[in-house]
Amino acid sequence: MNENIAKFLDDYMRNHDPQYAVMLTGRWGCGKTFFVNQWLKTLEVSDEDREEVIYLKPIYVSLYGLSSLAEVKTEIDRKINPFYYSKTAKMLKTAAKFASKIVFKTDLTVDENREIKASASGSLDIMSLFESDSEEVKGTRFIVFDDIERTFIPMNILLGFINFFVERCKFHVLIIGDESKLKGDNLKIYSDFKEKTVGRQFEIVPDVDAALDSYIEDYGLDKFIRKEREYIIRCFRATTYNNLRLLRQCLYDFNEVLREFPEKKIRENEVIFHCLLSSFIAVYAEYNNAENHDTIAKWNRAFLEYNASLKKDENNVCCKIEKKYKEISDGNIYPVTFYTFVNEIVSFLTKGCSVKGTIEALFPTKRINHTIQSKFDGYFYLSDDEFNKRYDEVEKDLLDGKIQDGNQLGAAISYLGLFDAMQVHRLRAETLNSIKELLDVRLSQINDMKELLKFKNSFSYGYNYVRRSADNELPTKALLEDFQNAISMRLSSLCDERQTILRNLTDENVGMLSELEDESYPDHSRSYSLVPAFEKENAAMLFDEICRLSNKGRYEFRNFLETHYKLGARVDYWEKYYKPDAEILERLLDMLKAISQSKGGVKGLSYRDLIKTLDNVINRCYGRK
Repeated sequence: MNENIAKFLDDYMRNHDPQYAVMLTGRWGCGKTFFVNQWLKTLEVSDEDREEVIYLKPIYVSLYGLSSLAEVKTEIDRKINPFYYSKTAKMLKTAAKFASKIVFKTDLTVDENREIKASASGSLDIMSLFESDSEEVKGTRFIVFDDIERTFIPMNILLGFINFFVERCKFHVLIIGDESKLKGDNLKIYSDFKEKTVGRQFEIVPDVDAALDSYIEDYGLDKFIRKEREYIIRCFRATTYNNLRLLRQCLYDFNEVLREFPEKKIRENEVIFHCLLSSFIAVYAEYNNAENHDTIAKWNRAFLEYNASLKKDENNVCCKIEKKYKEISDGNIYPVTFYTFVNEIVSFLTKGCSVKGTIEALFPTKRINHTIQSKFDGYFYLSDDEFNKRYDEVEKDLLDGKIQDGNQLGAAISYLGLFDAMQVHRLRAETLNSIKELLDVRLSQINDMKELLKFKNSFSYGYNYVRRSADNELPTKALLEDFQNAISMRLSSLCDERQTILRNLTDENVGMLSELEDESYPDHSRSYSLVPAFEKENAAMLFDEICRLSNKGRYEFRNFLETHYKLGARVDYWEKYYKPDAEILERLLDMLKAISQSKGGVKGLSYRDLIKTLDNVINRCYGRK
């Protein structure tokens, strides 16, 4: 559509005296000004510089914040005044020619060689100049009035001024603005003006391809951003907001983030920066959208509250945002709505906080010798015999279970899928089935939650390192989805650090429960403080553990309950997080009440105080107070 508008403007400029203006509309940030500036570069403009002649060039005026016609005339004067861009000799001859239309001042000075030098300054009576049909006024009679909706000049006065250029000066006039922002009398006056003066009106469609190329060139953006060009376009379109100005700011800021890392570190961790980039684009879009601003600003609460709900509310803003970016999250190691990324980007936006430390914490803890990658990097230079030899070696090692490292395993599987998708080497169905069995066995060997998450991330690094080179979907996609689901199921059966402590409670480790509260959960999705603590526990076993504690240990446990359930704070939504704990805690409470009757002295007091705290906790779980 924008190409059609450009073609029309080309035809419009060939009309010597069009007697009508052209209007370009569109939402703020959609690229109206960018489009006009790009089109102006294609406009043939005379570069003649003959003396005694003023050559007009296209004039661009932003009305943003201007409050009088005098300010507008000053802006125009700066664009066409010969005293600003002519040589001294030409200035004087031009001034003489247009003396009746110029207010000017000439200064004479003597230089070190005793030669007289002249300098002049002045301003044209631009209205008289533009009305002139004199042969001494040549060039392009074209003027742009931008930001018509963001001026403080009374609309009737401004539009009368613009009409002067159309009807009396034979100018080609282009008006740019967002009509939806005009209200009340201004809208009525503008509508009447359009009916009389505007001959054609067009709505600009954001041209993200052209804009992105321009940003990359103008700002010298990092080559990582250049490499991600197509993904950036996908992410931008997923936002549905079409604000190119915001995209420009987002990419500029992301580029500054990249500057904090050595090029080698970015290259080694492209998988993470790829995810971070999509989060940047989404957060910039949603944070600057009035409808979703508050949700993004308080993501640390809003998203966790939504996640804690047993039944997902389809009308929840977090749910809608998550679905909105699901497609561009597919295949990423972290989703666009990744809790940690969103919170860090909001802090970056609002407080200027660096995200470097958070990103570095997600990097692999040690470098892995990428033997699989080294075999196949540059595979296109290999002979068929050498390629097939390496392929067979990797396939055999994979199926024999010799590749145990997650990164290498992911890379090997992804390479086999890549070569099939590129029709370089077929991936046999029996091989695919064997790989599924191999992954099931590998998962069964990991019995620690942190180790499993580490394996998951390492596998994703290797798989995505290769997958991102593919133009087509890999035949291993379904296998990967099944593997990720299997990991999720496996994770639900493993203990986190807090569960491990609760099932082996001692006077030595009970204090660690409170210390864990502010630490990140192993999957980095939230902190321990926002994860139900007792949902998966056995009340009878927990009761036995508590009874074995000393009086001090029971008070430490009570302190954990007060901290975790925030009994000292006033909250109105915690029951959504902690209701799953209620049933277990009610059983525990009954057991403690029964045994406390036989306990006296200080020991009995420790039981009675714990019972009071548990009572308050259960009420909070149900939202009773």
